[in-house]
Order: sequence, then C-alpha cells, then structure tokens
Amino acid sequence: MAVEFEQFFDKLGQAGLALNQQQQVAVATLRGPLMVIAGPGSGKTRVITARTAALLHFGVSPDQILVLTFTKAAAREMKARLMGLSLLPQQQVRTVNMSTFHALCFQILKAQRGQAPRLATERQRRRWVEQALLHQQEEIKDDLVEEMLQQISFNKNSNQELASLRRENTLIASVWADYEAAKTEAGLLDFEDLLLATLGLLAQYPELLRSLQRRWQFIMVDEFQDTNLVQYELLRMLAAPTNHICVVGDIDQAIYAWRAADPELLLRFPQDFPGGQNVELVQNYRSLPPIINLANQLIAHNQLRHKIAVQPVRQGDTAPRLLRPSDEWAEAKAVLTMLQKWQDGQTPLNELAVLYRVNSQARPLVSLLVEAGFPFVLREKGQLGLEHWVLQECHAFLRLLSNPNDMESFLRVGRRQLGLNAEGGEYLQRLAQDRQLTPYAAYRQLPIRYTDMSKLNQLQQHLVRARKLLPSEALNYYLDRMGFGSYLEWYAAQRGYPSDQFLSICDDLLADLRRFTSTAAYLKHVDNMLSAVKQQENAQQMPGINLMTLHSAKGLEFKAVWILGVTDGLLPHRLSKSAAQLEEERRLFYVGCTRAKDYLYLLAPNAYHDQTTDDSPFLVEAFGQALKARPQQPKQTQAQWSATKVSGNRTTTPEQIAPGLSRQPPPAIGQTIKHKDLGVGEVVSCVQEKTRGQTFHVLTIDFPHRADFKLHWELSLEMGFVERSD
Repeated sequence: MAVEFEQFFDKLGQAGLALNQQQQVAVATLRGPLMVIAGPGSGKTRVITARTAALLHFGVSPDQILVLTFTKAAAREMKARLMGLSLLPQQQVRTVNMSTFHALCFQILKAQRGQAPRLATERQRRRWVEQALLHQQEEIKDDLVEEMLQQISFNKNSNQELASLRRENTLIASVWADYEAAKTEAGLLDFEDLLLATLGLLAQYPELLRSLQRRWQFIMVDEFQDTNLVQYELLRMLAAPTNHICVVGDIDQAIYAWRAADPELLLRFPQDFPGGQNVELVQNYRSLPPIINLANQLIAHNQLRHKIAVQPVRQGDTAPRLLRPSDEWAEAKAVLTMLQKWQDGQTPLNELAVLYRVNSQARPLVSLLVEAGFPFVLREKGQLGLEHWVLQECHAFLRLLSNPNDMESFLRVGRRQLGLNAEGGEYLQRLAQDRQLTPYAAYRQLPIRYTDMSKLNQLQQHLVRARKLLPSEALNYYLDRMGFGSYLEWYAAQRGYPSDQFLSICDDLLADLRRFTSTAAYLKHVDNMLSAVKQQENAQQMPGINLMTLHSAKGLEFKAVWILGVTDGLLPHRLSKSAAQLEEERRLFYVGCTRAKDYLYLLAPNAYHDQTTDDSPFLVEAFGQALKARPQQPKQTQAQWSATKVSGNRTTTPEQIAPGLSRQPPPAIGQTIKHKDLGVGEVVSCVQEKTRGQTFHVLTIDFPHRADFKLHWELSLEMGFVERSD
C-alpha cells in the first residue's frame, strides 16, 4: 500500500477511526467499480465514512461525491461521523451530498423543473385506493387498501408498466389505473414517481445526464442488497462512463423482497460493472463467538449468497439459549421474568430488545408488561395489530355485549348482521341523537327501506344468549352461530388467500380472551394496554426495553436479544412456501440473531393457541447436533381442538341454544366431565355467579392437554359441549 495511504490511515486512527486490513483495502480502492461484501457488525458505516474522508483528503471536490443511503437516519449518522473527524475541514464535509435515493431524485426534479415536486400524502393515497375499490364494488377494508398500496409500490419499484398489467384484467390493474388517474388529476407524485420520473428525465435529456455524471464522479451506496431495479438503473446511468462506484451490502441480510428489493443485483454487479474489485469484510466486532457460530451455521443453508464466514473479534463463551415454554403466555412470562432481572441499573433498558415475526406475537408480553408496570418502547406505532379490521369487528361485538347502547359497535355489528348500509347508519345516528334513543329503538324508527325487523329480533336474541357465555365462548358463538367465521372464510377465498387467513387472527383473540371471565374485564384490559402504549408513544425518549419486528431490527444492535416464536409456521412464516421465500425467512432469522452483542435467547413454545407446535427447521440448522430434542407431546387432531381453535376446519353443532337453561346441578370438585372435543377432564374449581336473578356456574377443568380450561356449565350443557362422565 502506498506510503500516502499509510499516513492517512495513521491520521484516521488518531482521529478515532482505526481500520483493519480489509477495511483499509476498501478505503484505498477509490477508482473503478468496487463491491464490498459487509457481514453483520463488520463496520460498513465506518468504511463508507473513511472512504469519503479519503476522497476529500486526496483532493476530490466534495461536490463530486455522492453517498446514497436507504434512510434519512443513516445519512445523518454518516454526516455526523464525518463531521466528527478533526482532520477534515468542516465546510468540505457539509458540502458532500449524503442522501436517500428519493431525496436525490427530489433534488434533480426540483432543479430541472424550477419548482419542487408536489408529493401526495399517505391519506390522499389511501383515499384514491378506497375510491378505486368502491368503483370496483369492493368492500373497503384496511388490509385490502394496504395490499393494493403495497402492490402498486412493488410494481412501480420493479419498473412494471401499468399497460402490461391491464391486459390481465385483475383487481390490482383496475385499482392502479384509477389511482394513477386521480393522482394525475391532482397534479401530484408519489414516492415511487420520484424515481421513475427521474429515470425518464435522464433518458429523455442526455445533456442533463452528462452534467450529473460530471458532477458526481464518485458514488457510494450503502445497504446495496436493498436496492430495487429502478434504483439500480439510476445508478448505472449516473456512474457511467467512469464507473467510480462503490456498493456496500450483504445478500445474507436481504429481507425486503416484498418491497421489490432484489438481492440478485449484488450478483449482477460484477457483470454490469466489469473490471472492478471485490472486498469482503468478515470480522464481526459486535457479537460473541457462540452467537456468530450459530448464525454462520444457519445462513450456510442458503444458496443465493456470497459464501463468506463471519469471524468474531470479541472474546467470550456465553452461548445462545433455547427455551421451550408451554405456550405463548408462558413465553411472555418467561421473557418478563428475565427482563426483571435486568432492572439493576447497570444495563440501560434500551440495550435490551424483544423481536418477533408478526405484530400479534407482542400482545401477551405487552399485556404482562403493562400489568407489571415495566417500561417498554414499541418501535413503530400500531405494532400490536389491534387495528386490524377483523379484530375491530370482534371487539365491536364484545363491546356490544358489555354495553348494548354503544352506538359505534352497534353500527359495526349491524352492517353485517342487519345489512345496514352507510346511509342508513348515518340516518340512525341522527335519529338517536335528536330523539335521545337507544340504537335499537332508533333502528325501529328508521324508514322501512333501511330495516329488517326479523334480523333485529334475531340479533337481540343472539346477544341475550352470548351475554351468558364466557368471553372466549361468546367469540366462538359470534364466529359459528352468527356467521362471522363463515364470512371470513368466504372473504379469504374471494381474495385468493388461504381459508384460515383471517380466522387465524381470531385464534390470537381467543387466546387473550381465555384469561378473562367477563367481557367487561377483557375490554378494560385492552383499553389499559392501548392507553399504556399511547403514553409511551407520547413520552420523549422514555427509557424502556425495545419491542419490534425482526424487519424493524435491521441495522440495530443490543446487549441482549429475545426472539419469540421460533416455531414452524411463525419462523419461517406459514405463507412462505417457495424456495426463495424460505431463504428470505432464513435471512430474517439471521438478521435477528446477529443483532445480539452478548446474550441471545430463542423461544420456541410447545403450543400456540392451544395447538401443538414443531420447532422451526432453522433451529436444527443453527444448533446442529447440539439441539436437544423437543419433549414428545401427543399431537392433537383438528377435531380435538375445534372448540378452542377457530382456524382450519371449523365445526358448528346443529343444535341451537335452548331458551331455558339446564338446571342440572354442576359436578363437584374432583369429579370428571366429558367435553366433546377436549375429552375427559377433572373439575378443579366451581364459581357461582348471579346474572339477572339467575344463578350460573363457571367451572375450571383440567383436561389432559389443556389445563385451567374455564367453561359455563349451564350453557355448555345446553349446547351439547359437555356431559357428566362419572
């Protein structure tokens, strides 16, 4: 290496930016194409910062340097690191263009057009999609709107043309066409348009392209594995003809295929930019050796990758721990117990993180954290998943049981049970407010075109019966007897989803409800939980443990990491079935494991929602021969679980609840009963309750594979769920 570089590296070291040999090679390669494969914790940000400093140190004008990142936070961090180097003039550093792809394109369009592009807000985009769905006579649901928005973004980021899609005559093609028409009429652009418009502008005006090529002669790209096709084409245009471009990335950390990121572009780079060099950064400065060894064993099973083996720099022998709690609530309790041991003041709570594959996995833990008063921070708003329309529908039904005069819940339930449309709902609200009427009384006074009295009477009968049930039984009643479960299966089929796509969401809710003996208590708990989440969202820099999805954890690091639900069906997710999808799921788990510096805890519950689970195949790959066999448990058939799990093959008994409840006395403690689905169980407690002058009994039963199961004796008997066995 030339003497001038050796001297430069000495100065960098004195300024607090020492580099290892591999990093020095990457920094010293300033001309021509350069691909840096940067494993987790290998100091890629340090390399980009040092490489920018080297360009400035050796006479490159700051105006000629372009550094592209994928988040504003990453761009700010790099600029701050660069500003912190005492060996560079501050004015030079300020002039270097460090931005995201979208910010760069915004600059180019603004300079060319003489005015800033006007961007559509998220609310406007959602409204256009909703209007397009109404035009197609589709029912508006949040997840469908989100799916359409995501698909539009995916298509545009993949540079797919609307014209080619319209020939297929699909819903997305029609919605996309209406969306584009509304956006054009408003004179606005969306984020994807910034990239596409810039690409079209540079292709249309060669002189503009040449001027930008002369301006930015040295280009660096961070997190290159997250690049999509449009961004890649922009880079090819801007980097020519000199191709002084450096890309830094790692296929093993490519986890955004659903956003049109294409990790194969890293493999294409040497062909599209020939004559370049490759540098591998494999020294990991973050994690202890046992964590790195586990991660290496895991990711070695992927085929689409650069075959590098990350090497730990730190010393230590604390091995990752695998825990197998009984179910998701035991999982949450185990994590809470371990977290409480960290409340000694020696480790900041923000150095701890709990990661999970899907948002709903966080709810049991958040419930316990709220009850324990343990501080936590949700990285993103809405991460509990309670905003999903299926849960909103179920909660509306439960709130109507608890409060018959809840207008909002009545309207939501009535839309499906009474066929009450939006116009009729608005009429009903005005009538109730003007005449001080209950929702039911107001409904009876609506014009006949809005009403169906037989349906109202049937709804009221259903609610009377459901109010006598335990919360979980009431939800099952809503799904089975009132038809909401059948509707969810039908809607899933309409959208081309698996039949249990939405019913599985109800499984999460059923698991929550079984902890409560009254609907009012459950709803109060939900309100308390949402209140606690809102308080932590409003708090400024409140210290607490981090709760986030594995996707959100990308680029972060923590002293200790807990990963929930390392079971087959959650990780990998049950919808990820193709070879490419399974490789991405494996990369996601790899990213999660490599966030941990000192401690890594993997939790694989023996059951979720009362359904026996299997270990994730990734555990076998990661631990190899060291993986201890899971204790053998009897596998439950779907029929055995149909009363407690609603997804899959749901069954509905033909009998209707009798208007008069059975007066057969309940069994005594120690006696056994036979449940039609759960088998024979022993009564461990019996609590007497009085409602509207009648006495009821809530039994707690220990079944062979479901302990502490609560049921309403009189109603369960009438519905044919149970019978005496002794």
